[in-house]
Amino acid sequence: MSTYYCRSCAIALGHIDRSLLPSVNLTGDPSGYQLDKYLKHTLTGYYSSGAVSLFSNPDYENYKTYVVGATISGCLEIDDQNRRNLVYWAGQKIGCFYDPTTGAVIYPESGVRVVLYQNMAHIHGFTCNPTGMLVSRCASCGGSLP
Repeated sequence: MSTYYCRSCAIALGHIDRSLLPSVNLTGDPSGYQLDKYLKHTLTGYYSSGAVSLFSNPDYENYKTYVVGATISGCLEIDDQNRRNLVYWAGQKIGCFYDPTTGAVIYPESGVRVVLYQNMAHIHGFTCNPTGMLVSRCASCGGSLP
């Protein structure tokens, strides 16, 4: 089960370094990793094995807006594997969880999860279901999230 921290507590506890803001180009790392992740989470048919979350609007500016929004105002999630992610509730449906093998939309999603946010060459985001965050409280101050 994930543990959540409000942004203020996450910064105060040293979990978020404010100097690490997302790069302006979220698809331009030399290895092609970020471009691959962008295409995986914005284009149907690009990723063919297993379910994947997809942004409804595949436009790069839309993608960048949500990733940057999550990095500057999302709360911190520490998941079961001790990975640190930034989670942001968009307040509207922005994508879906999709099964490319059947072509079925499994459920709509209204959140953004940004992973590897401390690594400028690997930071990327995808849509998510933010329910866990919305029903949780900050593990430090007890305040509501996001």
